[in-house]
Amino acid sequence: MAYRFKLDESIQAGLRRIGTAQLDRAITCLSGSEQGGDSTAIHEARKSMKRLRALLRLVRPGLTAEIFRSENAYLRETAALLSHARDTEVLLATVIKLDDPNADAPHPKLKALSAAIARRATNAGDATTQEAMREALGRLTEARKNWTRLKLQTNTFETVRLGLEHSLRRTQSAFEQAYSEPADEVFHDWRKGVQQHWRHMALLRHAWPEMTEARLASARQLSELLGDDHDLYVLQSRLDEIAPRALTPNDRRLIRKLAARRQAELRAKARPIGARLFADGPRGFSHRFAVYWQAAEELRALRGADVEMDDKATAV
Repeated sequence: MAYRFKLDESIQAGLRRIGTAQLDRAITCLSGSEQGGDSTAIHEARKSMKRLRALLRLVRPGLTAEIFRSENAYLRETAALLSHARDTEVLLATVIKLDDPNADAPHPKLKALSAAIARRATNAGDATTQEAMREALGRLTEARKNWTRLKLQTNTFETVRLGLEHSLRRTQSAFEQAYSEPADEVFHDWRKGVQQHWRHMALLRHAWPEMTEARLASARQLSELLGDDHDLYVLQSRLDEIAPRALTPNDRRLIRKLAARRQAELRAKARPIGARLFADGPRGFSHRFAVYWQAAEELRALRGADVEMDDKATAV
């Protein structure tokens, strides 16, 4: 089922429908791969949990503080159970991106790093991953029961408008801080906000499809740049875990230098995209979005359900 609110349903009904669909999707992924440890299925299940957390943040003003914290923490902890299998895959991909694409052969030091990462993953074995998947599956099944009972204190679009404004304000603040006081953790915070924003645009696509699709595409591009930046930070932080016999101190310094250079390139590309995407103030943007939603509801009433026929799935 599409990851978006419908014009002909209440916000609470949409919250329950979208949330249970994503939980079902994650449960199906883990159930189908529980024996095989399929990393793709684990990745898809984690993406569903990210969609759920973005949905929670969008309707956060309509939930009590206790319910939001509880549900958000539960999903975060469940996703963390599955991080190990995905982390190894991401680290290996990040090493490849560090290499010169025009070189005839992989850089020997990066090749050695990839081999060391792969050995660590092999030594860890599949047992831990399988146990984590079983635990995550049980937690998601329990979460589904709770999700069908979620109730908003204010079941109107104003709840969504406030959630959109709050999320944008945090994201814009992280953007400004990232370039005024550069730090890996701040860029990571900005990335999380950007990811939330493009998922929020997907959730609210029916407000104005052409506009939301354009913002979604731009935010997704920005998220990929910031994701590569964060992966490089993680790679550097993991270098000290590599056995001394695999990499010399000089090797580690070289790899950190390559990573830092690539991060600078990524951050330079990200800045103008972020400036364009977040040029509007959070309050003004959220109020305009409320107008868009109301206009879309009126158009639907005038034109009938055909206005929502274009329900093609958007990757989120």
